[in-house]
Amino acid sequence: MGKANEMESSSTFSAICGKEREQISDEICKFLTYQLLDKQDKRKSPRIPVCFPTNYLLYDGKKWNPSEQTMHALNLSSTGMKAMSSVDIPINTFLYVKFSLVERTPIQASAQVKWAKSFEKLWFVGLTFTELKQEQQIALLDYVSTERSKWFAQLSKQTGKDRRVYFRAPSSTLVSYNLYTDSRAGLWKPQPNKLSLIDVCANGVRFKLKQRLPAGSIVSFSFPLGKNSFPVVGKIVWAKLYPDGLTYHGLQFMNLKEEEREVIIKFVLQEQQLQLKASMK
Repeated sequence: MGKANEMESSSTFSAICGKEREQISDEICKFLTYQLLDKQDKRKSPRIPVCFPTNYLLYDGKKWNPSEQTMHALNLSSTGMKAMSSVDIPINTFLYVKFSLVERTPIQASAQVKWAKSFEKLWFVGLTFTELKQEQQIALLDYVSTERSKWFAQLSKQTGKDRRVYFRAPSSTLVSYNLYTDSRAGLWKPQPNKLSLIDVCANGVRFKLKQRLPAGSIVSFSFPLGKNSFPVVGKIVWAKLYPDGLTYHGLQFMNLKEEEREVIIKFVLQEQQLQLKASMK
């Protein structure tokens, strides 16, 4: 690409990603948001729309190029991102990306370009993180989960439909759990007491404990569901002391794969059918 074309492409890139992007019509932004959140997401990890600069280094097959470049993130999940660049980055290229999340751990990860498309002298790439430290993955999960909830809440307010409401099924299973910690002793600390599940839905669970876990706490456990069981990570979104002396908690899933969510939905619907049949006897 010639120098003149490079300058023109860079100018277009800056115009979209700089202050000028704030002048884009609200209606267009809403349309893009609805398209992103309303259609079924076939990816294993939920994603959210973002707009922030991402610095990166290129790997030429032998060594990392020390010249740092910048692209712009457009959406983000715990396993990768979509980004826009003013230069062509071929498929299968390895990158070392660096970006910061608001009031959270700076993210540094190795990534690979899985797909690439060009549009009006700009290049759009899909990156998959190939190497990411566990504490940074937790920070990503927390950020994506929190921001996704905000988007759904905003859409619910605009449309009058509560998109966070899922059918629930009762449960009384005791589950051992781990509490996430940043201490040097280890990232996950096994807890002596078991949490008692109250009910489950496709978005999370309610459970009760003798002690209170602060809102924002991150826990992990093996989630039992009939004959199925899979590891989950979730964030405490509320906690309330009840007259029985136990603290009831609301936990929102952070890393649930779509196929696992479908298993939960199927289980909940089956439980509802059983309850309906029992009430009709």
